[in-house]
Amino acid sequence: MKASFLLALIVATLASPTSFGAEDPDRPAGVEARNWHRISERLGFVVVPEKDGRRILGESRHILLVDPDRVSADLQPPKKGYFVIKTEAGWQPVVVTEPTELTG
Repeated sequence: MKASFLLALIVATLASPTSFGAEDPDRPAGVEARNWHRISERLGFVVVPEKDGRRILGESRHILLVDPDRVSADLQPPKKGYFVIKTEAGWQPVVVTEPTELTG
């Protein structure tokens, strides 16, 4: 329940116009502006870029390579990425785990 609430909160924050960090010069080293989404002063999300501009859709033996600009976002696989937090040492990646893993 807490995980779904956290996910909904993160999605809502990423979708808000104030969270776009494309012009933010303070982002993790090596991360392009188009892949950086600042959530707050100490929390951000990095989208991992794909190796090329095409995506493979479906699990058929007939593979369809498509231009991502021509496919609805509803039909595309989810983007991959990771959260980072800002510490005194700089931006550090965050690993999200189940609460049971934390307690033992």
